[in-house]
Amino acid sequence: MASSAYVLEHQYGKTKVRVAKVVKTPTRHDIYDMEVEVLLDGDFETSFTEGSNTSVVPTDTMRNTCYVFAKKTSFNAPEDYALALSRHFLSSFIHVKSVKVAIVCTLWSRIVVGGEAHQHAFTARPELRTVRLTAKRTPSQPAFQLWSGVKNLKVLKTTQSGFEGYIKDQYTTLPETHDRLFATNVTSEWAYRGVLPEGRFNEFYDSATQLILEVFAGPARTGVYSPSVQKTQYDTADAILRKHPEVSEVYFQMPNIHYIQYDLKRFKLENNNEVFHATQDPSGLIECTVKRPSRL
Repeated sequence: MASSAYVLEHQYGKTKVRVAKVVKTPTRHDIYDMEVEVLLDGDFETSFTEGSNTSVVPTDTMRNTCYVFAKKTSFNAPEDYALALSRHFLSSFIHVKSVKVAIVCTLWSRIVVGGEAHQHAFTARPELRTVRLTAKRTPSQPAFQLWSGVKNLKVLKTTQSGFEGYIKDQYTTLPETHDRLFATNVTSEWAYRGVLPEGRFNEFYDSATQLILEVFAGPARTGVYSPSVQKTQYDTADAILRKHPEVSEVYFQMPNIHYIQYDLKRFKLENNNEVFHATQDPSGLIECTVKRPSRL
């Protein structure tokens, strides 16, 4: 009896492809250290329902393609590399309807020796740069949805943060405060609209990450008060959207990493927000997406 079941949706590909490229000039080397994932969607149903591999692009081929295009493609940002990969798969295989490329980049800063940035020696940074691209086949040219981002960006300020005026019920034990330590691990992504700024993605990354830091911190001598993680997220997203009309929306995820003031009264000592017990778990988790009004 023939099965009435059908494949609702599918995709397949290669993940965790570690690609590193060194671009060399006589005076400096640059390194792009990436973990790449490529997923294809298209006319592959028979590989699931009939066990036929006649339409399958082997994932080993996808892996090799990642390395070949790292060599063949000239790029200075992972977004441009992702676009090159997606265009290749759409143009080479007519039955591929969409390509997803995800990249996580390890960032390397030049070691400074004698006050001078080294030509070819680096130290790893803790934050990671991210790219998520979906390229879809259309009758004319591919349609791209591209998100750039950063994750594992750890920030902390020792004052100018509070949390007051929230709902209290019979289970609430949290005391209100207008002066607390604010620490979080920022994950953020921003989506582009219109013509993609190919060749200029580094400008957007540097600007967005700097805005994240500046809005969080405020002016160097005074800081800026944050009444909640939520308000800081919104203010930062709004700043990115105001500065960059090419960006359509901004996403944030920020756990509220708690530094709890340690009780020193039992030792007959005052603790004026000086000594804390740092906890990773459990933590608050706050997410939001802020979108540009359609009329702007």
